[in-house]
Amino acid sequence: MKEVSSMVDKIYFGRQPSYAPLIKSPIWGLIVLFFLMSLSVPLWIALVAGVGVILALLLVYYPTYIFHLYDRWMISENGIRYLPMKTYGEKLHIILFPKQNNFRSIQFENIQTARIISRTEVKDSSDVVAFGAYIPEVFMPWMLKPHILEIKQMDGKLVYLDLSWDFRNNKQATNSKMIQLQNIFKKENKIIMDVDL
Repeated sequence: MKEVSSMVDKIYFGRQPSYAPLIKSPIWGLIVLFFLMSLSVPLWIALVAGVGVILALLLVYYPTYIFHLYDRWMISENGIRYLPMKTYGEKLHIILFPKQNNFRSIQFENIQTARIISRTEVKDSSDVVAFGAYIPEVFMPWMLKPHILEIKQMDGKLVYLDLSWDFRNNKQATNSKMIQLQNIFKKENKIIMDVDL
């Protein structure tokens, strides 16, 4: 699947949900289990700790940081499609059923305002390609510098779409995609505005 098309039919951002959380969580649980057993900790305590780690990762860690890990969304001349992640249930569904993508749509006529939010300031559309990717020494979701596209719909509903994962992994390609995103907005007579926080 092409990430950037010369015809600007679809531009993808974020990371596709996968089975990684369902695979990594039991692995970490087993690591904790065997580590505690190597320390001669009673088996039942090691089992409880191992299961606790699995549940903590699946039910707390991944839902908390899923926005930065698996916020897959796309824009085309038909509008924006995104994975809803507002409620805990929506986040948990993405983790447990990563291939059942229940995308929602936003039509351009339903967009009231759009803005790019970074850690300390809001950039307008002319500054979008000037962003620099923040690459932490150790990849941790909470260390990513926020780069978010905020969409305010006509009914006042706010939708936040993550850009930080793309900037971290391929700044040059993301800059190119941001130019195309900006051009789509302009074509639809929508502007990514500079709005004070």
